[in-house]
Amino acid sequence: MIENAQAPLASKTQLRNNYYLASISFLIAATGLIFTRILFGLGLFSNLPDAWFDFLGSVLIQIVFIFGGGLFVLLIQQKLYNQNRLGENYKPLKQRLSEMGFRLPRLYLIPLSIVLGILFFIMNIGVSYINTLILFLLGYNFPPASPEAMGGIGLFLLALFNSAVLPGFCEEFLNRGIVLRGLRSSMNEKTAILISALLFGLLHANIRQTLYTFVGGIILATLTIKTRSILPAMIIHFMNNAISVYSSHASYNGWPGANWETFLQNHFLLSAMIWVICSVALAGIVYWIVINEDEYYAQKAEKGEFLEPKTEIITSYETPFGVNLIKRTPLYQPGLQDKIMMYSAIFLLALTTAFSLYLGMF
Repeated sequence: MIENAQAPLASKTQLRNNYYLASISFLIAATGLIFTRILFGLGLFSNLPDAWFDFLGSVLIQIVFIFGGGLFVLLIQQKLYNQNRLGENYKPLKQRLSEMGFRLPRLYLIPLSIVLGILFFIMNIGVSYINTLILFLLGYNFPPASPEAMGGIGLFLLALFNSAVLPGFCEEFLNRGIVLRGLRSSMNEKTAILISALLFGLLHANIRQTLYTFVGGIILATLTIKTRSILPAMIIHFMNNAISVYSSHASYNGWPGANWETFLQNHFLLSAMIWVICSVALAGIVYWIVINEDEYYAQKAEKGEFLEPKTEIITSYETPFGVNLIKRTPLYQPGLQDKIMMYSAIFLLALTTAFSLYLGMF
């Protein structure tokens, strides 16, 4: 990305607040997820019909803890800012949401994100297969699949809401909106992408999902940063989950495309070729978007139309060999006391994921 000397430095206090918002929100989501898993594991809701069981779990995890926790902390912060509207850190809520990526991307990205969602799903199948193979070699005890409510179009739409609409919005709001922005406030862009992808993988707290959610998290975070919008990630996330939901219900109801999984399982080489082609196509399109978006926003920055505040200080220094190098130092570097909440959430999720590996839970 082209550096712009005219871009102002961000407020160090605002960057610290972004990091705290990410840490607290992520901790609420992590503890809420584990709490819900424990409640359901104890069989407190086992008497509910499968449809209501799935719906209650989705509401608690997605709406209450993942989305609700982040929104609650954001609104508390905003209320504190409203008490000092003349302060340097005050920003209207609409502007803060816009900085988190809640803005429309360039229009070509919307239909392209639908195509990426299909390719993303196919890529995840291959990565999930690799993950399953690794777990099998490690002697993982695969638990039986949880019962899912199957039936007509009504149960399909409910499953689509539970497993595609809610995660596509709520998980992106937290992971690519709040958490990614908070990490970018304290580290360089590439590191923030990798750490946010790791947190996204851990947030599922299931060893069977960790690998492909990590890989997918890298792609979604990259697109969010480069397009300056969270909408492409939401569309891709929704498409990925929606295709999965449709596949399971199509098999049960005999809908079109019901037998594609069986066909691919019986033609391994063809499946491998399709996976490679689609994965390469996905990587190529994402790379093209990155180049295209970087050029577009660089041109806008040169015209003074879009100047993102700098979050790092760039200095040059000379090595003992006479070579001049550039050093990038984050404007805000969290101390140990700032990292406690984030580290606590990571520890809890890593522990839960370890339980899912060694005890065959979840």
